[in-house]
Amino acid sequence: MREIFYELIEEAAKGKVMLFNHEWPIGFNTKITEDGEDKVFLNNERNLSVLYIKDEERFFDKLEEYLKKEIKANRKMPGEVEEKERLKYLMAYLFVYATTEDFINPVSYIQKRIDFLEDHTFDELEEKISISLEPRIKANIEIMQETNPISMETPKKMVIRLRDSEQESSVFPLPNIYYAIHEDKGEKVCYIYSLLKPKEKNDSTEEEIKFQKKMNRLLFKLNDGLTELDEYNSDSFLNIKDVSMPFIFCLNIFVSLLQRKGIERVKAVPYLPVCYLARELTASASEKKEELRKRNQQIQDNQTKKFIRTFKRLSIQNPSLRIDAYPYEVDEFLTMKLIPRPKEIENMLLEESSKRVTETISK
Repeated sequence: MREIFYELIEEAAKGKVMLFNHEWPIGFNTKITEDGEDKVFLNNERNLSVLYIKDEERFFDKLEEYLKKEIKANRKMPGEVEEKERLKYLMAYLFVYATTEDFINPVSYIQKRIDFLEDHTFDELEEKISISLEPRIKANIEIMQETNPISMETPKKMVIRLRDSEQESSVFPLPNIYYAIHEDKGEKVCYIYSLLKPKEKNDSTEEEIKFQKKMNRLLFKLNDGLTELDEYNSDSFLNIKDVSMPFIFCLNIFVSLLQRKGIERVKAVPYLPVCYLARELTASASEKKEELRKRNQQIQDNQTKKFIRTFKRLSIQNPSLRIDAYPYEVDEFLTMKLIPRPKEIENMLLEESSKRVTETISK
């Protein structure tokens, strides 16, 4: 295992990790100290992160524990691979999704990833549930927890969609929520890494298209009462005008799920340095480097600014979601607190869906 790790960090310092006979644009530096002295320091000025290992034995003990649990979890990997390739792939993706803070405290980070794998908060949702919104809305909310492949940020995702209660074949997919939960000082903390819209079908039927248009019109009602607010019309970083309605709706449902389970702390993860650098490395090696760099910046803007504005927008409408700190005010996360709701949500659609979810999900 150690030899594989050393091979990985040497390649990562160069920004070219060999996996399955191909170079992957994974770049970070590594510093290993022993008795206060640098034992290993693999450095490249281009890399954005330094993996700082202060106690090598403790680090490898924790890494071995993680690898065993990840292999046992049997999450999807690309094809059939040999043991060495499997371990190297698992190690690589462990650090692809590390934050700046995680690189500085790798033992704590690996323990957090172990906690992510061992969390069972929403195991009951591995069997899909359906929640009726009738009589006011002719649709059902469907919720299901699914396991992600290794290549995604988190072991689990919450899949939420609307289904026509009259024409069951018609579905309106909402964004998938990539989340993970770990316990910190006796309190469960939910990390939300991304909200991703599922791929659209190319062969939708007339009935499906009709239902989707109907749901889009319905979700537009989430703007009721907001368009006159300063936050809605502001040109500042926290302007909430461009936030997509399906994202607000599914996030509100997820907040209700968390509250039902007694989870009060939420941290959104807006920036992953190795992911950002990977896109930059890919752009630099391309003939279309400027076009790809521009695209990279657009992706990052969605992953930071628009991602943060989605939570900001919901916090204005749902008084149970309170933002305590924006990224880099305290740490690199968007830190939130879920509090008992002092009053009903004024928007009918948010209130009704939240109430139905809360009534249906067991504690």
